[in-house]
Amino acid sequence: MWQGHYHGVFRTFADGLDVRRAHALIRGRDSARAERYAGRGRWEPTTLLRSLETADSSDEDLPVSPEEAEMLMRLLDRPARKFTP
Repeated sequence: MWQGHYHGVFRTFADGLDVRRAHALIRGRDSARAERYAGRGRWEPTTLLRSLETADSSDEDLPVSPEEAEMLMRLLDRPARKFTP
């Protein structure tokens, strides 16, 4: 498992109280090289972290541990979950 920085992306700050409510998982130390979990072990470049930093998005990002990130990957791999860019 990658040991860098992970961020869970939540619709509201209150959703961040339960890591399972994240609708996206981002990894990267800075927004210029961030990747979004795309499912089935795949990661794709994303500008979502940059959008969150510049207030172009109303979503909230919170740091998550590598263990929480692993759990989120399993949850996001479920067919019922939908990814948002």
